[in-house]
Amino acid sequence: MVAPRLSLKFCEMEEPNGTMASEEVVEDYKSSLADLAVNSKPLINMLTMLADENKEYAEAIVQAIENHISKVATLFCSYARDFHERKIS
Repeated sequence: MVAPRLSLKFCEMEEPNGTMASEEVVEDYKSSLADLAVNSKPLINMLTMLADENKEYAEAIVQAIENHISKVATLFCSYARDFHERKIS
């Protein structure tokens, strides 16, 4: 019988000073950012606090925000184009 392999995804990843590893911080931020579907002040405040608490990962967090904006803008454009095509037809 072969023993199951432990996935690293479920292991705690901590830096020597006790903070979360960069990958985990960015994944948490991306996950919370994906939940931002409407203008939610509590969620925006939470994202701000998460970014403030992890300033050492600012570059990766900014990249996650830029990617999210690009994705949302592309999706919005697709919806708008589809809406206009249906109205014209």
